Amino acid sequence: IELPFSLQNDLKTILGMMTPLVNTLVDILGGNGYLNSTIAMDISQMVTQAIWDVDSPLRQIPYFDENILQKCAEKKVETVYDIMALEDEDRDEILTMDNDKIITVAKFINNYPNIEMKYTLENAKNIVPNELNKLTVVIDRDDKPESLSVVSERFPLAKNEGWWIVVGETSTRQLYALKRVSLKEEHNQYEIEFMLPETGEHSITLWCICDSYMDTDKEVTFEVNVNKNNII
Repeated sequence: IELPFSLQNDLKTILGMMTPLVNTLVDILGGNGYLNSTIAMDISQMVTQAIWDVDSPLRQIPYFDENILQKCAEKKVETVYDIMALEDEDRDEILTMDNDKIITVAKFINNYPNIEMKYTLENAKNIVPNELNKLTVVIDRDDKPESLSVVSERFPLAKNEGWWIVVGETSTRQLYALKRVSLKEEHNQYEIEFMLPETGEHSITLWCICDSYMDTDKEVTFEVNVNKNNII
Protein backbone atom coordinates (compact mmCIF):
# COMPACT_ATOMS: atom_id res chain seq x y z
CA ILE A 1 0.00 0.00 0.00
CA GLU A 2 1.42 3.39 -1.00
CA LEU A 3 0.81 5.80 1.86
CA PRO A 4 0.03 9.48 1.28
CA PHE A 5 3.05 11.70 1.82
CA SER A 6 1.44 13.19 4.91
CA LEU A 7 1.49 9.76 6.61
CA GLN A 8 4.96 8.64 5.57
CA ASN A 9 6.69 10.56 8.36
CA ASP A 10 4.24 9.04 10.84
CA LEU A 11 5.14 5.57 9.54
CA LYS A 12 8.85 6.33 9.90
CA THR A 13 8.29 7.46 13.50
CA ILE A 14 6.32 4.32 14.35
CA LEU A 15 8.91 2.02 12.78
CA GLY A 16 11.65 3.86 14.66
CA MET A 17 9.88 2.91 17.89
CA MET A 18 9.28 -0.68 16.87
CA THR A 19 12.87 -1.96 16.98
CA PRO A 20 13.59 -0.96 20.62
CA LEU A 21 10.05 -1.99 21.59
CA VAL A 22 10.42 -5.49 20.14
CA ASN A 23 13.91 -5.85 21.63
CA THR A 24 12.49 -4.92 25.05
CA LEU A 25 9.67 -7.43 24.60
CA VAL A 26 12.26 -10.15 23.86
CA ASP A 27 14.22 -9.18 26.97
CA ILE A 28 11.14 -9.22 29.22
CA LEU A 29 9.84 -12.56 27.96
CA GLY A 30 13.31 -14.11 27.93
CA GLY A 31 14.11 -12.80 31.39
CA ASN A 32 11.06 -14.64 32.69
CA GLY A 33 12.03 -17.88 30.97
CA TYR A 34 9.30 -17.77 28.32
CA LEU A 35 10.24 -19.50 25.07
CA ASN A 36 7.57 -17.51 23.24
CA SER A 37 10.10 -14.68 23.19
CA THR A 38 10.98 -16.25 19.81
CA ILE A 39 7.62 -14.97 18.54
CA ALA A 40 8.79 -11.43 19.23
CA MET A 41 11.95 -12.23 17.25
CA ASP A 42 9.77 -13.29 14.32
CA ILE A 43 7.90 -9.99 14.64
CA SER A 44 11.22 -8.15 14.36
CA GLN A 45 11.88 -9.88 11.03
CA MET A 46 8.38 -9.16 9.75
CA VAL A 47 8.52 -5.48 10.70
CA THR A 48 11.91 -5.04 9.03
CA GLN A 49 10.98 -6.75 5.77
CA ALA A 50 7.26 -5.84 5.78
CA ILE A 51 6.11 -9.37 4.98
CA TRP A 52 4.31 -12.06 6.98
CA ASP A 53 6.11 -15.13 8.24
CA VAL A 54 3.89 -17.27 5.99
CA ASP A 55 4.93 -15.34 2.86
CA SER A 56 7.60 -16.51 0.45
CA PRO A 57 11.03 -15.38 1.67
CA LEU A 58 11.61 -14.16 -1.89
CA ARG A 59 9.27 -11.25 -1.13
CA GLN A 60 12.07 -9.74 0.94
CA ILE A 61 14.09 -9.09 -2.20
CA PRO A 62 13.54 -5.54 -3.49
CA TYR A 63 11.35 -5.25 -6.60
CA PHE A 64 10.28 -8.90 -6.51
CA ASP A 65 6.69 -8.42 -7.67
CA GLU A 66 4.11 -11.05 -8.61
CA ASN A 67 5.51 -11.33 -12.13
CA ILE A 68 9.01 -12.14 -10.90
CA LEU A 69 7.69 -14.48 -8.22
CA GLN A 70 5.81 -16.38 -10.92
CA LYS A 71 9.03 -16.77 -12.91
CA CYS A 72 10.74 -18.05 -9.76
CA ALA A 73 7.99 -20.62 -9.25
CA GLU A 74 8.39 -21.86 -12.82
CA LYS A 75 12.09 -22.46 -12.19
CA LYS A 76 11.40 -23.98 -8.73
CA VAL A 77 13.19 -21.13 -7.00
CA GLU A 78 11.79 -20.87 -3.48
CA THR A 79 14.43 -19.14 -1.34
CA VAL A 80 17.01 -16.38 -1.53
CA TYR A 81 19.66 -19.11 -1.45
CA ASP A 82 18.10 -20.58 -4.61
CA ILE A 83 18.57 -17.21 -6.30
CA MET A 84 22.23 -17.23 -5.26
CA ALA A 85 22.70 -20.68 -6.80
CA LEU A 86 21.13 -19.88 -10.18
CA GLU A 87 23.12 -19.99 -13.37
CA ASP A 88 23.63 -16.56 -14.92
CA GLU A 89 21.28 -17.35 -17.80
CA ASP A 90 18.44 -18.37 -15.50
CA ARG A 91 19.03 -15.37 -13.24
CA ASP A 92 18.88 -13.00 -16.21
CA GLU A 93 15.56 -14.52 -17.27
CA ILE A 94 14.09 -13.81 -13.82
CA LEU A 95 15.58 -10.36 -13.21
CA THR A 96 13.88 -8.48 -16.02
CA MET A 97 14.34 -4.98 -14.59
CA ASP A 98 16.48 -1.93 -15.21
CA ASN A 99 20.11 -1.76 -14.10
CA ASP A 100 19.54 0.46 -11.04
CA LYS A 101 17.07 -2.03 -9.63
CA ILE A 102 19.38 -4.96 -10.37
CA ILE A 103 22.12 -3.19 -8.39
CA THR A 104 19.74 -2.93 -5.41
CA VAL A 105 18.80 -6.60 -5.74
CA ALA A 106 22.49 -7.55 -5.88
CA LYS A 107 23.15 -5.51 -2.73
CA PHE A 108 20.38 -7.35 -0.91
CA ILE A 109 21.65 -10.77 -1.98
CA ASN A 110 25.25 -9.90 -1.08
CA ASN A 111 24.17 -8.76 2.39
CA TYR A 112 21.77 -11.64 2.98
CA PRO A 113 23.36 -13.82 5.68
CA ASN A 114 24.25 -17.46 5.12
CA ILE A 115 25.31 -19.16 8.34
CA GLU A 116 26.15 -22.59 9.74
CA MET A 117 25.98 -23.40 13.44
CA LYS A 118 27.79 -26.01 15.56
CA TYR A 119 27.87 -26.55 19.30
CA THR A 120 29.80 -28.35 22.02
CA LEU A 121 28.28 -29.10 25.42
CA GLU A 122 30.88 -29.37 28.15
CA ASN A 123 30.61 -32.43 30.41
CA ALA A 124 27.55 -33.57 28.45
CA LYS A 125 27.29 -36.97 30.15
CA ASN A 126 27.32 -35.56 33.68
CA ILE A 127 24.51 -33.01 33.69
CA VAL A 128 23.00 -32.45 37.13
CA PRO A 129 19.98 -30.38 38.16
CA ASN A 130 20.35 -26.66 38.95
CA GLU A 131 24.00 -26.41 38.01
CA LEU A 132 25.40 -24.26 35.22
CA ASN A 133 26.33 -26.01 31.99
CA LYS A 134 28.60 -24.41 29.41
CA LEU A 135 27.59 -24.53 25.77
CA THR A 136 30.11 -23.40 23.17
CA VAL A 137 28.35 -22.15 20.05
CA VAL A 138 30.25 -21.65 16.80
CA ILE A 139 28.53 -19.73 14.01
CA ASP A 140 30.28 -19.48 10.65
CA ARG A 141 29.30 -17.20 7.80
CA ASP A 142 30.11 -18.01 4.20
CA ASP A 143 32.30 -14.90 4.20
CA LYS A 144 33.16 -11.97 6.45
CA PRO A 145 30.46 -9.34 5.83
CA GLU A 146 31.55 -6.08 4.28
CA SER A 147 28.65 -4.41 6.06
CA LEU A 148 25.98 -5.34 8.56
CA SER A 149 23.59 -2.73 7.16
CA VAL A 150 20.18 -4.24 6.55
CA VAL A 151 18.81 -4.00 3.02
CA SER A 152 15.02 -3.64 2.99
CA GLU A 153 12.89 -2.02 0.34
CA ARG A 154 10.20 -1.12 2.86
CA PHE A 155 12.10 -0.23 6.06
CA PRO A 156 12.96 3.47 5.75
CA LEU A 157 15.48 3.64 8.62
CA ALA A 158 19.11 2.60 9.01
CA LYS A 159 19.46 -0.68 10.86
CA ASN A 160 22.28 -3.14 11.48
CA GLU A 161 21.70 -6.87 11.35
CA GLY A 162 21.67 -8.57 14.77
CA TRP A 163 21.02 -12.08 16.14
CA TRP A 164 19.76 -13.90 19.19
CA ILE A 165 21.17 -17.20 20.42
CA VAL A 166 18.43 -19.08 22.26
CA VAL A 167 18.52 -22.28 24.33
CA GLY A 168 15.16 -23.78 25.21
CA GLU A 169 12.89 -26.80 25.44
CA THR A 170 9.86 -26.84 23.17
CA SER A 171 7.97 -29.52 25.15
CA THR A 172 7.84 -27.34 28.26
CA ARG A 173 8.06 -23.96 26.48
CA GLN A 174 10.94 -23.06 28.79
CA LEU A 175 13.74 -20.74 27.78
CA TYR A 176 17.04 -21.53 29.51
CA ALA A 177 19.43 -19.01 27.94
CA LEU A 178 19.29 -15.96 25.68
CA LYS A 179 22.18 -13.98 24.25
CA ARG A 180 22.17 -11.05 21.85
CA VAL A 181 25.08 -11.21 19.38
CA SER A 182 26.44 -9.59 16.23
CA LEU A 183 27.99 -11.91 13.67
CA LYS A 184 30.71 -9.52 12.50
CA GLU A 185 33.27 -12.12 11.48
CA GLU A 186 33.37 -15.13 9.22
CA HIS A 187 34.00 -17.27 12.33
CA ASN A 188 32.10 -16.36 15.51
CA GLN A 189 32.25 -18.21 18.84
CA TYR A 190 30.20 -17.67 21.98
CA GLU A 191 29.92 -19.26 25.41
CA ILE A 192 26.38 -19.79 26.72
CA GLU A 193 25.60 -20.93 30.27
CA PHE A 194 22.31 -22.56 31.21
CA MET A 195 20.89 -24.87 33.86
CA LEU A 196 18.18 -27.51 33.84
CA PRO A 197 16.00 -27.65 36.97
CA GLU A 198 14.54 -31.15 36.64
CA THR A 199 15.97 -34.65 36.33
CA GLY A 200 15.17 -36.92 33.40
CA GLU A 201 15.54 -36.81 29.63
CA HIS A 202 15.46 -33.38 28.01
CA SER A 203 15.27 -32.49 24.33
CA ILE A 204 17.10 -29.17 24.13
CA THR A 205 16.98 -26.90 21.09
CA LEU A 206 19.59 -24.32 20.20
CA TRP A 207 18.52 -21.52 17.87
CA CYS A 208 20.32 -18.68 16.14
CA ILE A 209 17.65 -16.18 15.08
CA CYS A 210 18.15 -13.08 12.95
CA ASP A 211 16.37 -9.84 13.83
CA SER A 212 16.14 -8.53 10.26
CA TYR A 213 15.94 -11.24 7.61
CA MET A 214 13.56 -14.17 7.25
CA ASP A 215 14.56 -17.74 6.40
CA THR A 216 18.12 -17.29 7.71
CA ASP A 217 17.68 -18.85 11.17
CA LYS A 218 19.38 -22.06 12.24
CA GLU A 219 18.42 -24.59 14.89
CA VAL A 220 19.72 -27.87 16.23
CA THR A 221 18.21 -30.22 18.81
CA PHE A 222 20.13 -32.52 21.13
CA GLU A 223 19.23 -34.86 23.98
CA VAL A 224 20.60 -34.67 27.51
CA ASN A 225 19.96 -36.78 30.59
CA VAL A 226 19.84 -34.87 33.86
CA ASN A 227 20.60 -37.18 36.78
CA LYS A 228 21.20 -36.14 40.36
CA ASN A 229 23.32 -39.27 40.75
CA ASN A 230 25.90 -37.53 38.56
CA ILE A 231 26.74 -35.29 41.50
CA ILE A 232 30.19 -36.21 42.76
